[in-house]
Amino acid sequence: MKRTLLSLLLLALLTTPAAAQQKSKAEQIDSIAAELPQLRDTAKINALRDLVELTLGLPTEILYLKMLREEARQQGNVEAEGFALANLTGVYYSQYDTDSVFIFGEETIRFAREHNLHHRLFFAHQQIIRRLQKDGQMLTALRKAEEAYAEAKELQQSRPLATILFLIGTNYYNLGQYEEAVRYFTESAEVADQDREGNAATNLLTYKNLAFMARYLHNPQEMLRYADSLRVQADLLAVVRPHVNIQREYFHPEFFRAIAYAELGQPANALRAIRRAEALYDPQWSEITPYFSAQIDDMYGAYYFATGNYNMALEHSNRLQEYYTKTGHFPSGTTMFVKHNIARAYSAKGDHKAAAETYRQIIHHTDLLNQEQFSAQINEFRTIYELDQVERKAELETELRIAAIRQHRIIVAGLGLVCMAMLLIIALIVWNRRKIAQKNCALYKRIMEEERIHQQLTEQIQHLSAQYSATDHADGTCKASLHQALTTLMITEQPFTDPDLTRKVLAKRLNTNETYLINTIRDNYNGQNFSDYINTFRLKHAQKLLINNTELSLKEIAWDAGFSTYKYFYQLFCDKFGMSPSNFRKTSQSVTCE
Repeated sequence: MKRTLLSLLLLALLTTPAAAQQKSKAEQIDSIAAELPQLRDTAKINALRDLVELTLGLPTEILYLKMLREEARQQGNVEAEGFALANLTGVYYSQYDTDSVFIFGEETIRFAREHNLHHRLFFAHQQIIRRLQKDGQMLTALRKAEEAYAEAKELQQSRPLATILFLIGTNYYNLGQYEEAVRYFTESAEVADQDREGNAATNLLTYKNLAFMARYLHNPQEMLRYADSLRVQADLLAVVRPHVNIQREYFHPEFFRAIAYAELGQPANALRAIRRAEALYDPQWSEITPYFSAQIDDMYGAYYFATGNYNMALEHSNRLQEYYTKTGHFPSGTTMFVKHNIARAYSAKGDHKAAAETYRQIIHHTDLLNQEQFSAQINEFRTIYELDQVERKAELETELRIAAIRQHRIIVAGLGLVCMAMLLIIALIVWNRRKIAQKNCALYKRIMEEERIHQQLTEQIQHLSAQYSATDHADGTCKASLHQALTTLMITEQPFTDPDLTRKVLAKRLNTNETYLINTIRDNYNGQNFSDYINTFRLKHAQKLLINNTELSLKEIAWDAGFSTYKYFYQLFCDKFGMSPSNFRKTSQSVTCE
């Protein structure tokens, strides 16, 4: 008996590690999060860092980074706090949240300078410069790059120099000056090669941009070469940073191969590259940014051009243009490249009128850029960039003194005008608020009148449904009974308040199937689908809560009404009623609207 027990115990000890290794990422996250409240000191810091790594690229990453920052601050753990601040800057950058990038980026810079965390310092510099570039503030980005370059020289930090040179090249790339960009990217790669492992991430971005420029310069052979280099750099990054999710970096070489093969007239090779890219694509990436799904459209557009299917090429190119227009975070050269493809597709289809209109838009947009003025400004900054640091500081101090004197004179001379302008602004604000209040009041009365009519119609429908269910019509009995049961259930039990309510759950509660349920909703509610039908009840319920439950916050009301996120509730409420939830509540409490 003892021998049997010992054997079982030994077997359990041997199999436990294997079972632990088989835990999914979600299970690991849940397991660590459950233990978190009991942990203290360094153990809690390490657990939070594990959670950050496990949730990399997921929406919950920000939550755990903020928790790590607060815990590190309480424990006085400088390294962990710097890690959290820098990574928050990076996450907000990937989400195009400009304000948060600048807030956390500047905080990271101050903190890193105070505690000599040089790698965090220059990471924050890079994120701010990139965010400025994405927002089209190229000259400001150049000035920031200058400051970062000077600071790296002063602190004798050679590793960030490759990245800063890369960012300067990116500025020229964004302005469509590809030859100039290649020069800086090449210099960046030469510096980075002195420490290939330390600059693996920078080289990855460098070759990615070089591949993009090879495309814009219509050089598919070069694009293939850069795609191969990009794959090598991704392999290197996977070795030197094994904790980083490298899957997205393997997506890009396949993207460039697909585009290059399509331009070389090899659609079969292009399609194989597209299939490999799609196999790497993770739908969760779309929760952060739709950029990768847009790149899939880009690949298919190039593929269909190569096969001569211009209808499909136009469809994918239009979707790509819609993405660029919607995000607004891409250089003009990129958007113009897509417009050229659209015009090319129209022309190939024989729709010369549409092609001519697209080319007219391209010419008009190009004229507005006034590239000569941009080139002059860039050359001026380039000259300043090459000056000695001492001379540049003296020049900057002189400019600041002159600007201060000029500003003082303007303030003294315009003080009276400012006072008059303030009085006018106050009067306009009062008048505008009154107009807004009147408009909201009218909207509120209309909404309440519609609610009263809706309530009457609901009662009539229930009454008619009850009458109809009492008849002997075999074809209509089931539908009428189901409609009556559905209406009664929604009014009495309010299942819509459950954010996880589905068609299947509701059909089960009504002892029917999903098809009968959807058909009943469509036939009795003007063709509404299930989501619109449920959201109508949720909005009506939220409307009542806003009027009668003033102690609840807007987010609590959204949750009580059955919405999974406040943002979705806010959007639907504004679309439905023409005013925000807060304005509706404020108007409902106004004496003039009672």
